[in-house]
Amino acid sequence: MRFFILQLAFLLAGMVYILVSIYIGWALIQDKPIHKGVSLGLLVIGM
Repeated sequence: MRFFILQLAFLLAGMVYILVSIYIGWALIQDKPIHKGVSLGLLVIGM
């Protein structure tokens, strides 16, 4: 059970990291100002 929870947490962190990476990449492509506080906070949480 503990292993399952650990795997689930790792999967969730990976998904968050990928989503944030896509969001930042999209914002850079769009040439829009990124909300730095939100993006960096999410990126740190993702890591």
